[in-house]
Amino acid sequence: MTATAGDPPEQQPTSLVFDGWKSGRLSTSGTNSTSGAYNSWNSSPSSASLSTLPSMPPTITPQQLAVQGYAVFKAQQTTQQTTEYLNEERHRQPFAPIRAPYENVPITWRLKERMKTVSVALVLCLNIGTDPPDVVKVTPCARVECWFDPRTTSKTKAIETIGNNLQQQYERWQARAKYKQALDPTMEDVKKLCASLRRNAKTDRLLFHYNGHGVPRPTSAGEIWVFNKTYTQYIPLSIYDLRAWVGMPSIYVLDCSGAGILLPHFLQTPVMPASSSSSSASRGGTAGGLDGPPNAPSSSSTGVGGASSSSSSSTTSHQRDCIVLAPCAANELLPTNAKFPADLFTACLTTPILIALRWFIVQNPLSMGDVDVGFVDHIPGKLNDRKTPLGELNWIFTAITDTIAWNTLPSPVFQRLFRQDLLVASLFRNFLLADRILRSFNCTPTSIPRLVSTAQHPLWQAWDLAAESCLSQLLGDRNPTFPSMGSSEARLVSSVTSVPGMLSSTSSSSSFSSPSPSGPASSSSAANNTSLSSTGTCSSTTTVSSIPFFADQLTAFEVWLEFTTASPTGAPPPKSPEQLPVVLQVLLSQAHRLRALLLLRRFLDLGPWAVNLALSVGIFPYVLKLLQSPAPELRQVLVCTWARILAFDPSCRSDLVKDNAYLYFIGHLGRGEVEPEQRVLAAFVMSVIMDDSRSGQRDCLKKGVHKTFAQFLFARETEGMPMFRRWLCFCLGKLAFDHVEGKNACLREDVHLQLFGLLSSPWVEVRAAAIYALGTMLGSGGGNPGGGDEPGGRDGWEGGNEGGEH
Repeated sequence: MTATAGDPPEQQPTSLVFDGWKSGRLSTSGTNSTSGAYNSWNSSPSSASLSTLPSMPPTITPQQLAVQGYAVFKAQQTTQQTTEYLNEERHRQPFAPIRAPYENVPITWRLKERMKTVSVALVLCLNIGTDPPDVVKVTPCARVECWFDPRTTSKTKAIETIGNNLQQQYERWQARAKYKQALDPTMEDVKKLCASLRRNAKTDRLLFHYNGHGVPRPTSAGEIWVFNKTYTQYIPLSIYDLRAWVGMPSIYVLDCSGAGILLPHFLQTPVMPASSSSSSASRGGTAGGLDGPPNAPSSSSTGVGGASSSSSSSTTSHQRDCIVLAPCAANELLPTNAKFPADLFTACLTTPILIALRWFIVQNPLSMGDVDVGFVDHIPGKLNDRKTPLGELNWIFTAITDTIAWNTLPSPVFQRLFRQDLLVASLFRNFLLADRILRSFNCTPTSIPRLVSTAQHPLWQAWDLAAESCLSQLLGDRNPTFPSMGSSEARLVSSVTSVPGMLSSTSSSSSFSSPSPSGPASSSSAANNTSLSSTGTCSSTTTVSSIPFFADQLTAFEVWLEFTTASPTGAPPPKSPEQLPVVLQVLLSQAHRLRALLLLRRFLDLGPWAVNLALSVGIFPYVLKLLQSPAPELRQVLVCTWARILAFDPSCRSDLVKDNAYLYFIGHLGRGEVEPEQRVLAAFVMSVIMDDSRSGQRDCLKKGVHKTFAQFLFARETEGMPMFRRWLCFCLGKLAFDHVEGKNACLREDVHLQLFGLLSSPWVEVRAAAIYALGTMLGSGGGNPGGGDEPGGRDGWEGGNEGGEH
């Protein structure tokens, strides 16, 4: 019988036990009393048989002798050099699927549909020179519309100028839309306007802007007011008719007093046919003239009340397709402060920086008491130039409002309002400003969908600090030509010559007499050379040091990362970082871009939930655009970022293929100074690009990536990089996976013959990856490389995340 190392002591052969005992190896385990007997017995001839040996000491039993002999045998085995298999650290760890954390996090960041506003209807019911009968305006009173004072010219020219200014203010946010104006229109004019723009918009969104400052307030029956052909009567226009003409999807901006009374009528499903508008027109004929109040509409007539009984509930899809913005509730009037324009709500939506700075100056008399509001008109720069003071303020304002919305609204609402449509996103960012400003005038802005008030959000203090910093620097650099408003003489003169609450004459002329679309902001080049008679001049070449807003926010984000660690279960922390949308905006800045990317990479390392959160904020188009940057310092952090993104959502490969951005990662493979870890990540990205993507396979094959992969795979410098070689084999396998052209290209270059040499690699991962690559090249079809349910999908990559992990 042959002895084995695993046999228990009682099963060991007797000859093996006694041979071990005769060799003298039991002397260390025996007792002191019997050691002499053992040594004398050991001196006997080795050829003696068991029967001729002297009797064993009576104190040692055969069972004890067997146990001692087995112990000596095991000690001898441990002292010999033996080869151990499957004894690495990764083999001792409990098994867990690599993709399990990613599969548990649903992909919610991609919008199911994108939309754009392609048509804009501008309906202005001003009736300049005649106030509506239900509004009593005092003197002084807000008269400025679209930054133009209509009292400075004729009525006809004034309303045309206001209409053109309003169109130019909207064109700043959506220049490619089709605009049409209806100035003091009739009902037929509004109907034709809406029908024409709906035909142009087709299935896209249409914006309907209504200014009702020259007509009565909306009625509880759901009606706004227009004019008859002779301008002798106010004609009610039913919201049901209007919605039938405008269609869906649509967005309504209602700048009139008591606009909140109309919101319930927008929530109901429109069932009234457009032909029923004749009843409203005939009923409006009995209304009072322009100088008298109109009669109340009849409750028995066909209108909102009659239709609401047949359609009391609205569908969810209808509510998604109808958006309404209103400046005040049902029982509230618009503010009439003469220091602000009459269309304060429209100014907040279309020219937010100008109105925000004016409001800040008025609200802070201690720090801004010597600053005239007209100084805001002469801030140098352009809104789209972030290197200028005006552009930097606009940039900070966008970041703050985006961050407030992201931290306040539910994720689906934020995605629909702030990421789906550029014009809608701009209007809702500015609507947050309107909520803050109008509430200071005892107005409650309302909207559909309903938003919680953000007027007291802490980030508004950051905006106040940025505004004060910019204005203080500009005031310090100005060249005073007249005594400033801070002097006692100037304040005395101001108190005598001006009426409280009334804009000064210099401020009025510089602020409101310009017919520019958004006040002096849009024509900053001309305004920069205009001197302020009361506050001095501000040169267009004034240099202002950068406001530390973004640097401070990045520091706050870094502090959050320092005290947040990745959870062993992959669960997100109780509270997400508030500064994540700011990081998105900082990527636009070349000065802070590298720091922002490094912090973003640290955030993505926290787990799949962090990747999904960053993509939900809108980071994807920014990091995709950065792949066009030649900056070498961004390469490593961008490769790490994209490895995380593709490990979480492989469908992003289509964007890389469409924009030829995959060339960025091919170039990263061949850079000599790149660390092995970076090469692994680049190879992982390339494998995902070709995974289950015919276009990715074809485009990569045209660039000859199989030659590049083979060159690095069999280079001497990669012999000590098993993980890199493993992912290069995966890349070759993905190129040839169910792709005849890819198979033929690899076979022509004899890649398969070189892969056979990797079958003798000391690394099991390399051997397994080489077998996979050979199988795809020499096989007749594809197969599921990861053993998942769907080839090439999220379940098809069992090792897809490992490249991003290492």
